[in-house]
Amino acid sequence: STQSLEDSLNTMIDSYNNVIQLSNYLTGDKSEDDELAGSLASEKGTVNLIKSRIRGIISQSSESASNGLTTLRDLGITTKLGGEIALNATTYAAAVKDKLSDIQTMLTNNLTDQDKSDTRDHGLALDITTVLDNITNDQGTITTKETNVTAEVARYEKELTDLQERLETIKQRYLRQFVAMESLVQRNKSTGEYLTGQFKAMENMYSSK
Repeated sequence: STQSLEDSLNTMIDSYNNVIQLSNYLTGDKSEDDELAGSLASEKGTVNLIKSRIRGIISQSSESASNGLTTLRDLGITTKLGGEIALNATTYAAAVKDKLSDIQTMLTNNLTDQDKSDTRDHGLALDITTVLDNITNDQGTITTKETNVTAEVARYEKELTDLQERLETIKQRYLRQFVAMESLVQRNKSTGEYLTGQFKAMENMYSSK
């Protein structure tokens, strides 16, 4: 129905805008009171790549375009200042009034069981799903980045452990050296005190004559 289609488009719009807002928050200004704010600032390149791919679905052309309906823009999806999107009520109303069957063809190619391996023209909904899946699946952009970061963390932790072990070895060596030095100083001090005593004894002996 037209209502379920509108509900689906509005759900997509909300999800899309949430992604844009969240990515801006994670790559934006840091805050002492919020550890998540700006926490991905150093990964801005990866986040922008993901945002770019998501933005691309708005202008992506359907392989099963029908009667002038080719992209989501033709259904009234518009981009606002700042990158968020909205549904133009006038454009959408005109499309569902006169081209409802064409909308179905554009989105699904009138197929209910199609997957990305299907050699027939894909509906736009399937191709959009494929784009998003390539971002979030087990081999997708996000998982790949998480795997790489985890590997880096493990490498840094090993390097830190190795460094701590080296520092402990150096510390123990210095301690042994200082203990030996202290012992030597004490022996020299004792020797000095003995010699001082001997000189004083000699001085007393000669001065008493």
